[in-house]
Amino acid sequence: MITQQRLDEIRTAVTAATPNGPWSPDWDSCDEEYCSCPDGGRFIHAIYGPTRVSDSTYPEGSPLHTYRKTVTEVCDFTSEAAQFVADAPQIVTELLVEVERQRARAKFFERAASKATRELNRMADAHEQCDVSREEP
Repeated sequence: MITQQRLDEIRTAVTAATPNGPWSPDWDSCDEEYCSCPDGGRFIHAIYGPTRVSDSTYPEGSPLHTYRKTVTEVCDFTSEAAQFVADAPQIVTELLVEVERQRARAKFFERAASKATRELNRMADAHEQCDVSREEP
């Protein structure tokens, strides 16, 4: 079971790695005839960070005046972001295990509630029949 402390650690890691919002990939494709890139020649060319930078030389109103910072090298990541990327598979695995555990627990309680409802209905029917038989002369 994931403890509250572990959930807090994960939340802190996400916040530290992405303080200004989520990242987004910038996809490109190989133009090479003998491309060895996975995904049919598609690859992530860069990762855009959420921070917008507006100290450009492009004129005001130009779509390029304000642009998102591009993280193109591992060294461009903060240490918190790099650590989060490295820890992501373990974090996701832990969260999946917890989701599966909670789903199994929910199924147990659904079955228990269904069984209890059937039993209460049976008892209510029996009680009703008792009341009817008492009323008959």
